[in-house]
Amino acid sequence: MSFWSFVPFQKLRNLLNRPVGYGTVLTILVATLLMTTLFWKAQTPQMQAYTDAVNNLVELKYFDMRMERELEAARQFGIPDLQAFRAAVTVLRDLGQEYGSLSVDVKTLGYPVDSMSQALESELFRRISLAENLVSNRLLLRTRLDSLQTSWTLQLSQGKREIFGKLDTLQRVRAGAILVAPAQDTSLWAVLLATNQRQQTAFQDNRESKVQLLSDDLISSYRMKSHELLLSKERVTQAFYILSMLSILVVLVLAARMKK
Repeated sequence: MSFWSFVPFQKLRNLLNRPVGYGTVLTILVATLLMTTLFWKAQTPQMQAYTDAVNNLVELKYFDMRMERELEAARQFGIPDLQAFRAAVTVLRDLGQEYGSLSVDVKTLGYPVDSMSQALESELFRRISLAENLVSNRLLLRTRLDSLQTSWTLQLSQGKREIFGKLDTLQRVRAGAILVAPAQDTSLWAVLLATNQRQQTAFQDNRESKVQLLSDDLISSYRMKSHELLLSKERVTQAFYILSMLSILVVLVLAARMKK
């Protein structure tokens, strides 16, 4: 007995020859259109959320570097561009708040926001606060050193040669040296040296900020997730098109067999 003898050809022929109503065809067409609409609508917000988060982080890195440039100028007792510094701080605050909202949006779309995002927000606002204090205090220290240098230069011009060593030490401090005054010294110069030491330590702490590193890690993470989503979308799209074509083919066959 052959294999084909087990196939119920008569039942299959009867099923295909059975009349089909217009309601069945209309239902299939509406279902196909609804699947297409829901598919594209479900995919678009996720891609946009990831793109917005990446763009936000790229901008955040740029303005963080701009702020760091003005911080370095202040550390070297230069004159930072205060307008550029304040602009960078303002934009960083806005970007930090915006990223907080974007990370929540990403989380609602099914991608968990891990501790890196929380660490970035915390580190960013800590860095901004420290930077503002550093620039303000550094400019004040520069003013006091300028005043002291003017006074010592005047004394040197009056023949007080012992001031020469102090002026040399002051120039070393301006060049970046971290000097410590004797513990028993309570003069203004000793106070300024102690202030410079604290500020240099704070500058170093601020320079070791993890904002750039955390931003790079998050950008890589979002881009990888976006790429995975794009590949998944392409696979689903291909499968969906195949199913749609099969559905349309079935509809055409059924329509041809409709009862008059």
